[in-house]
Amino acid sequence: MTLVHRRLWPALVRLADRFAPEQLAQVREEHTTSGRHVSHEVPFPDWVPAAVLKQARKMGEKKALAAFGAWLSPAGPAGEKLRSSWLSSRNPT
Repeated sequence: MTLVHRRLWPALVRLADRFAPEQLAQVREEHTTSGRHVSHEVPFPDWVPAAVLKQARKMGEKKALAAFGAWLSPAGPAGEKLRSSWLSSRNPT
């Protein structure tokens, strides 16, 4: 599990096709009255706010990659193309 700061959410959404959907789930920890910790997952892209989706659509791939610095490599295998079908098909509410 990795915490991604909110300011990076547009870049993460822009690069979502580089990850499996389960890797992008939002996980929230709840402390129950008994003291137990319970995790709740919100699947991607259900947790993405409309404003973040709008920013992601406007962001170029290079800018999104630069936001993560060395954590993500800009080059994949030769000929690899990113699919952006889900991003272009999402309608913000």
